[in-house]
Amino acid sequence: MFSPNYHKWIMFKILIWIVLFLPCFALTKELPPQPAEVLKVIDGDTIDFTVQVWPDITVKTRVRLRGVNTPEKRGKVSDCEKKAAKAATQFTIDWLTEATNIVLTEIKPGKYRGRVLAWVIADQGNLSDALIAAGHGRPYNGGKRKPWCN
Repeated sequence: MFSPNYHKWIMFKILIWIVLFLPCFALTKELPPQPAEVLKVIDGDTIDFTVQVWPDITVKTRVRLRGVNTPEKRGKVSDCEKKAAKAATQFTIDWLTEATNIVLTEIKPGKYRGRVLAWVIADQGNLSDALIAAGHGRPYNGGKRKPWCN
């Protein structure tokens, strides 16, 4: 009914689909907890880390904290929000300076290329929770963000 070339063509299409799209599905899975060291705090909820992914193998990555949103210091924001962003950034710097044994958990790709979402956990607890408790952040799980200043 079908020629041998037709079956080869179908198999070729399936192989191409697997090669092109299977990695996309693999990247949507969360990674196990990973030890990390702070490179730079970008703002209250974004940090650059060196992450140990295997013994003697590390990668540099930008992490957006899960579960929290802090004020923005860039873009079309008021002076009030910039001031709040500076305070949130300083809080994150201070919290991470005190931290030992930093671990990233529930790591998954973020919506922006080159950035992942993760919980940042250290001896003193969860950074997202600490930002919220200190009034420097709000719970956030996606969607439209509310303004910080009236």
